[in-house]
Amino acid sequence: MPIAFASRLSLLALAAAAAAAAACRPAKSGTFDADEARTRIVAEPITGSREDVRLCGYLAFRPEVPMRVPMPAGADTAAPRALLGYIDGRHVTGVRVVTAGPAPAYVFSGITDDGRTRVTFAQPITGGADAVQLELSKGAGLTPPIEQLDLLLADYEPPASAAGTAIAAVLPDTLDEPDRAVPDLREIPDSPVILSDACPSVTLGTKGLARLERSLRVPMLAGQTLVARARGADVGVVLAFDEPAKADSGRANVRRMVTDSITVTEDREVLVRLTIVPRITRRPELNEPNESFVTLSLVRH
Repeated sequence: MPIAFASRLSLLALAAAAAAAAACRPAKSGTFDADEARTRIVAEPITGSREDVRLCGYLAFRPEVPMRVPMPAGADTAAPRALLGYIDGRHVTGVRVVTAGPAPAYVFSGITDDGRTRVTFAQPITGGADAVQLELSKGAGLTPPIEQLDLLLADYEPPASAAGTAIAAVLPDTLDEPDRAVPDLREIPDSPVILSDACPSVTLGTKGLARLERSLRVPMLAGQTLVARARGADVGVVLAFDEPAKADSGRANVRRMVTDSITVTEDREVLVRLTIVPRITRRPELNEPNESFVTLSLVRH
């Protein structure tokens, strides 16, 4: 399975890419019917479901592993995936992949900038049977061209009737965190975590198999508050802002759950530092598990 580096696609970049691809494409390849493709776009109210929250997590953290990207209803979730990209459009921000195999398709999931509408799209394509070849060719030769489909989604404005209730800027219930979490903390790229008006609350998770120290950069505006909560079911966690999260030899500052917050007085990046400390001993007679799931939830106010 290919592991692709995700591309980040703005509206201007998409327009330039689509124009360049069209100029190089033979005339016999046919024309792109944007009106027909547009009928496949589905706009639905945000409900705050697990799928909505997990999609927000992917848009905030932007992992580079296509197999973990949430798929809309009806998509082939078992098919190999390639050409992972994040699209920052006029009204919608989302993630797209191309599923390979006997019935290849371009698949997109996104959320409007106001956080009230989820937008999904699936378009059958030809020429995408092999995921490895898709990555090597960067999608050249696909019909319809992915550049045109990217531009279609980047320029889309959903109807007001499809608006729901935006995801609340609150910490999730601790029982819901594992289902809401975006795996895996080890796969999150070293890039800013974007908490937005559409997605002010996100959760990520990882298995606490071994000691792990990880820092996340969160851009903040003056006057905003960042709330963070780390929780491990059977491991210890240490949480800190800006300064290293030190787990001393006595483990006095290691807890199973810790919540903290910081308010910034100027525009800057806040460094969220998390340390996972596995338990030193386990009791086999109690059938204690050999692994534990750790969650980190972030909320911007």
